[in-house]
Amino acid sequence: LGCGAVAGSIGQTVVYPLDTVRRRMQMHVVETASADAARWRGPEWLRILFRIARTEGMRGVFRGITINYIRVVPMVSVSFASYDLLKKALGVTSAPARH
Repeated sequence: LGCGAVAGSIGQTVVYPLDTVRRRMQMHVVETASADAARWRGPEWLRILFRIARTEGMRGVFRGITINYIRVVPMVSVSFASYDLLKKALGVTSAPARH
């Protein structure tokens, strides 16, 4: 369970900024016809991520991550533990691939 909790926490911390950008794009909160958008030569999601960090700081980028941890950490922990238990119950072993 502990390894699953750590894995879930690390995964969410890495991916959460992209989730923030996705939500902002879906809600059309970020203006797309701004002056910095006209100058920007890169992916739109990266421009939005930099804009959130510049205007709201890292707090804005990671806003809501605590609730996400409360949801994801138990889910991933149980998933890892269930996988191991079922693997043992079914007698499945991990054998290296033969070439």
